[in-house]
This record gives sequence, structure tokens and C-alpha cells, in this order.
Amino acid sequence: MNCIHGILLDCYTAAGMNLLPDIIARNPMLETLRIHMYNPQTIAQTNIQGSTSLSNLFSKIPPGTVTRFEQLSVGGLRLGPKLPLARLRHLKALNINFDEKIPEDMWDFLREEGVHLTELCVCAMSGALLDYLGSYEGLERLKFHTNNDDAHAEQFYHEVLPKHANTIEELWVHPKWRAGPVWGLDTHVLDRLCRCRSLTELHIPVGLQSVSAVAEDGVVV
Repeated sequence: MNCIHGILLDCYTAAGMNLLPDIIARNPMLETLRIHMYNPQTIAQTNIQGSTSLSNLFSKIPPGTVTRFEQLSVGGLRLGPKLPLARLRHLKALNINFDEKIPEDMWDFLREEGVHLTELCVCAMSGALLDYLGSYEGLERLKFHTNNDDAHAEQFYHEVLPKHANTIEELWVHPKWRAGPVWGLDTHVLDRLCRCRSLTELHIPVGLQSVSAVAEDGVVV
């Protein structure tokens, strides 16, 4: 079994997950890797075992082996002690659903290596991510969760989005509690969106400007 080009797993049990690093190592032509865990008990079990962290998945690949990962989608895993940055040079699509904060050196690596993603889905926004997205053109699909940093919102709408105005087709801006109002739709944001010539699908918060505070029990006031 050394000719696999894609592995797509929806995991509801941890059985057999410890075999994945060996399978990945034996398939140097692997281009697509999708592993998502949906059962909280499974996630807890694999985290204790340490068998399916992102860093561990690539740990058995022999040094010097050229890999061609183009699509990576992972959820419910830990990052692990060391990110496999060298394995990300050929990425085109990245979906990372982590509770952990993504280290800035990952975005710095992609920027410095000239990796131009066409699809990206992340759970958190950061300055390093914005700097990376603003370093190139050609993004087609972007999904992310907002934070409470108005400066990040300004940078995204006024510096990052214009870089991809000719290519962006899908844009999902998911608000979080206490998200700054400038993440939401207003006349300035609408002006930027109208310049996106290829945009066909838009998900964006409306009315954040009227949300003044969120109480401890989650009630908007």
C-alpha cells in the first residue's frame, strides 16, 4: 500500500489511529490528507496517547523524502511539540480546526517559502496570519473566526482583502463574542466587498455595531 494519493477520515473512535504515521510515511505521493475527529471521548483518548497530533502524523517520514501535500484538513487534534513545516511547501488548501493557538512561525514559514494558498479555513485570526495573507495574491476561498482586535479588522478589510479582490470567490467571516464592531458590515466594508469581482458566496456579520457589551452569562446588552 504505497500508491495512495488521498486519505480522508471522519473518526468516531481512536482504533487504528496509531497506524497513520506509518501509512503516511509509506505513501510519498500522498497529496490530500483529511482527518477530523468528532467524538469528544475519541479526541481526549488520542490526545492522551499522543498518536494523532499534527506533528506526530508526519514523524515517520524519512529525512530527505520529498512530499507533495497539496490539501491538508485536520480537526480535533493537538498541534504537537513541533510543526512539520517542511511538509507544507506545496500546500494549496489548508483547513485547521484547533482549539490551540496556531504558532506564528507557521504563517511566517508559508510567507517566506512563497506558499500561496488558494483555500484557507482557520478558527483564529492573528497578526502573523494577516501578514501572510497580505504577502500574495490569488486566494479563492477564506473562512475564519474574528477576534476582538479592531486593528486586525482594519488590516484585513483595507490591506488584505484588496490583494485578493480579483480572485476571492467565497468569504466567511464568523463573529465571536466581543468581536469588534468593525468586523461587521458597514459602508466602508461594503465598498471593499463590491471590489471583489469574483465573489459568489458571502457570510459576514451584520449589526455588530449595535452590540455594546456581552454579560458574563452571554446575554447581549
